[in-house]
Amino acid sequence: MHIRSNHIVIAVVLLLAGFFLLVYLRSTSALDGGGTNIIEEAQRLREQGRGSTVRDGLLPGEEGSLENTGTIELPGTVFEAGEIVNSEITVKEMFVANRGKAPLEITEIRTTCGCTIGEMEKNVVKPDGKQVTQIPPGGRMPMKITIDPFRIPGFFSRKQLTVYNNDPKNPQPSIEVAVTIVPEYTVEPDALVFGNLEKGQPAEATMIVREANAPDLEITGVEAGRAAKPTSADGTPAAAATPLYTVDVQKRPESDWASPDHPEWAVTLRLSPDLPTGAFKDTFFILSNSKRVDRVGFHVSALVDTFFTVAPAMFSVRNAVSPGQEQVATAVVSADAPLTLEELTVTGEALQVTSRPGDKPNTIFIDLGVRPDATPGLKNEIVSFRVKSGDKSVEHYMRTFASVKG
Repeated sequence: MHIRSNHIVIAVVLLLAGFFLLVYLRSTSALDGGGTNIIEEAQRLREQGRGSTVRDGLLPGEEGSLENTGTIELPGTVFEAGEIVNSEITVKEMFVANRGKAPLEITEIRTTCGCTIGEMEKNVVKPDGKQVTQIPPGGRMPMKITIDPFRIPGFFSRKQLTVYNNDPKNPQPSIEVAVTIVPEYTVEPDALVFGNLEKGQPAEATMIVREANAPDLEITGVEAGRAAKPTSADGTPAAAATPLYTVDVQKRPESDWASPDHPEWAVTLRLSPDLPTGAFKDTFFILSNSKRVDRVGFHVSALVDTFFTVAPAMFSVRNAVSPGQEQVATAVVSADAPLTLEELTVTGEALQVTSRPGDKPNTIFIDLGVRPDATPGLKNEIVSFRVKSGDKSVEHYMRTFASVKG
């Protein structure tokens, strides 16, 4: 009998099928208890430290739950450091707690100012060599807060510390450190608040400076802030008139001192009648021979109102203009009573201003134009005029910007 090729193929297929059936039956027997359970064996090896410890991708159980992690707890949002001396560095202490079920690791504490620094003991070295602070579950550790009064230019400070840690729900919590420094001198009041003022009327106020904890203290001068002199966009003087305010200091007679052993000075600030309408704020500075607080800023504010309005508040011509062009911009001055304009002028040689009656009662138009001989370039000028109504008379300034074509 001859063996055909198709018979050989069938025999090979039957042999392979029998082999795979045998392998399947043996593996099934092991899983059903006939041998070692593969999953149980893997678990046993991992517990002995001989198997893989990788858990990524496993279904979330107790080990993968966010509840089984470190949980950071800071003592509130503000740490009150209290009052510290002005002559040396002070160290305060607050506690950081771990309310979680796993170790809490703190890697870094950042600050918004070098005057206030938070530090914790690095008690664990990671496999990569990095040192961290580790707090066990339910434990707490102190944070040392170092406060340097010589880096705080005043008598109060509120700086923020951010604690970087491995709490997945709160990895970067912050706490504000509030501190008061024993003052070398006191001021009364601590700011000059003028409140509502009528434009065109001068005003002045005085604060009293008293030596407190520096027997050799001397107030050596005062310095007005940036807003004292009006400036234009490029920083040049906006008006060659008087400053918007002046400030000076005088030592008071000993007979006026509240205590014979504590000298006093009077700091007087005078607001100009040219103060612009609206809210006015600035910071002026008291200078002293104290190394720590040789220059301390204090606030001045006022809300200036007047009997008229000017709209818009400035001339700002968006498109380039040509020499000889008229009425490139118009402003309207209005009031509740009849008014007049006097002394209407503009600085520089390129622009010109004229006035005419408005289209409503108690209004006046101011038209901005370009002189025929104006040279090309950006013009940054000041329009000034005086508004009169009855017995009221106020000088007013408007910043003016225009670009003249070549």
